[in-house]
Amino acid sequence: MSAGTAMADTYGSLPITSVGDLVVDPVHQRVFISDTLGGKIVATDYRGKVVGELTGLPLVDGLALSADSGRLYAAVPPASALVAVDTATVTEAARYPVGETVHPSEVAAVGDRLWFGYDHVATYIGRGDFGSVDLGTSEVRLHDYTADSSEGLYNDPPRILASPARPGLLVAANMGDTGAEVGFYDISTGDARLTGKYLPGLGTITGVIAFTADGDKLIRADFGSRQSIDVDTRVGTEVFAGHGSTRGLGVATDGRVAVGTDQGIKVYAQSTTEPTQTISLPAVDGYATRPDDLRGGRLAWEPGGDRLFAIAEGRDGFWLLVLNDSSTTLPTKTPPPVPAVALKQPSFSSVRAGTPFTITGTATALPEGAALTVTRVNDEAPAGKVIATVTPDTAGAFGFTDTLTVEGQATYTARYAGTGVGDALTSAGVSVFAAKEPVTLTLSGNGSTYAYGSTVTFTARLGKWGTNRDVEIWADPAGGDQPRRLLKKGAVDSAGKLSVSLRLTRNTALTADYAGDAVYGAVVASATVSTRVAVSTKVTKHYKTKKIGSKTYHVVRTTKDPHFITTMTAYPDRFYRLTIEKYSGGKWKTYKTGSFGLDSKGKSETWITGYYKAGLRFRVRAEYGVSTYSDKVNAKTYGAWSYYTYAK
Repeated sequence: MSAGTAMADTYGSLPITSVGDLVVDPVHQRVFISDTLGGKIVATDYRGKVVGELTGLPLVDGLALSADSGRLYAAVPPASALVAVDTATVTEAARYPVGETVHPSEVAAVGDRLWFGYDHVATYIGRGDFGSVDLGTSEVRLHDYTADSSEGLYNDPPRILASPARPGLLVAANMGDTGAEVGFYDISTGDARLTGKYLPGLGTITGVIAFTADGDKLIRADFGSRQSIDVDTRVGTEVFAGHGSTRGLGVATDGRVAVGTDQGIKVYAQSTTEPTQTISLPAVDGYATRPDDLRGGRLAWEPGGDRLFAIAEGRDGFWLLVLNDSSTTLPTKTPPPVPAVALKQPSFSSVRAGTPFTITGTATALPEGAALTVTRVNDEAPAGKVIATVTPDTAGAFGFTDTLTVEGQATYTARYAGTGVGDALTSAGVSVFAAKEPVTLTLSGNGSTYAYGSTVTFTARLGKWGTNRDVEIWADPAGGDQPRRLLKKGAVDSAGKLSVSLRLTRNTALTADYAGDAVYGAVVASATVSTRVAVSTKVTKHYKTKKIGSKTYHVVRTTKDPHFITTMTAYPDRFYRLTIEKYSGGKWKTYKTGSFGLDSKGKSETWITGYYKAGLRFRVRAEYGVSTYSDKVNAKTYGAWSYYTYAK
């Protein structure tokens, strides 16, 4: 057989109404299927022909084969028992009660014990856990979840897995419930001891799970993803990507993994990431079998062989599909085409808002002249809006053109209403993302510092525009007592400019806002400007002034203390630093500093005491924003120096 080529298939009708589990007996060449709703086990040969049935097993579910294929073990929840079936005669051989309040639905044969997953309620709505029964003594041991603090780990009966390649290891997997926890247990002593967990994540539901042939990994899958879980490290990695939904899973004894996908059954050799074979599903009585017709999530390989068994539900019931079978030929009856509608994902994933684009699709096996309605779902029409009605041409091709006016994802579907007999069809959705064309917007003045009371003109410049050319310029003065306010709103001129003047008294954050239009996106530009305080310091208690060099000095008697009146822009709880420098050795040197508060009008009076010799020279100034006590409403400001000296 060459890589990528599937051998022939056949099928057989099954007298069942549901699928619980599927196992293959290589010794007797039989396939066993549990019919949960029908309460029975059906046995077929390798061609799909029914060779036996065992009834009277209400809600029978999980199946497991003994190592020698002599016994088939089945979990029967309402009976609170595991049933052993003679595989040669398909008759009940033994029954193992597990407790009146224990309702098993999953089973695995490990040595001389059967391990089973159970619920406390026969209808599977309760709290799940697992246990085991000794095949020789019928002794039942239930897992003590209090010993490993695993209470509540399983909301339903867990799937029980074991691998002959990993003796002493038991895996219990939470199935059909969000969380999908997987527990790893050491059963080498006969009791189960939790050794680790794998948590795929909230919202995850495990559909199928199986050991690889070498026992080193678990393959778990939910509807749309598949992971390979390292049994030793409990680390999961994504595998078998790019195939959409998972319809079934099966592992062969030689390591091959069969994955049921939307594109058929993909076969992977052990430890490979690309499929080595694709198995298409056969037509059953002239009707094509689709991947979503597969049931039970189980694909079962013939141990040591190439046959792959699956169960499908068709128009006339359930069928056992015998796939990849070299001993048979494909059915010769050509199935009729299956009606379908599909949209083609365009080569582009995003479009400019306001720019028209076209999406195409194909229709198969629809009545001549059948009309399709195209629906768009996006932020503009979250409930969906019909945007076109199209009729496929004779080849089934069709297309439509749309223009998006809002940003965000838009998803399109095409629907055939049908003839009223359940034949309506809706395509899978295709999506595009609409983004408006970006524009540039700048605002002058950023980073500049101005004197208190300065009137400054700020100019916004818009790079391009469509139907909307309005820009807003806002100012947000520092401090919590003045709100952000709109300075100006108006249309930019032909050069894209809009200007406004503002008298500055504080540090101010300015923004220019453009809301955009149907084609161009919204944008905001910002500028932050700093504003110094108005500050002065006057010397008082002097008796005259005089010039020393180019500076005017206030002359204070040696018997008096000079006072300093500081006036500064008022702000609640404002502080400033007063610095006095002394002239010595031909240089001005810091003499004293101190931090002082201002009154509500922005004034402060301070003085310096002590005796100073006549002729000593000093200068004093107020400084804002340099003290740890200063607010941050204005920019750092140094006042002008005032000079004074002493005389007798």
